[in-house]
Amino acid sequence: PCFLPDDLVEQQQTFENLYQAAEPWDYSQRAIEKVRFDYVSDIVRSKVQPGSTLLDVGCAFGQLTERFR
Repeated sequence: PCFLPDDLVEQQQTFENLYQAAEPWDYSQRAIEKVRFDYVSDIVRSKVQPGSTLLDVGCAFGQLTERFR
């Protein structure tokens, strides 16, 4: 079920449609995002044992999570 007020449902659907094909604003390709991904990846790798299972709870297409395969 949708928990949004009726006046926001259409706006929400418009936003969701942006993400159907690809990352709409290419955030993961921006230099600052690459630096952030490197930083977060380094922290996670320093704290997680090899062979561990990771759970990524967030949004987007999993570009950061993909680094841990």
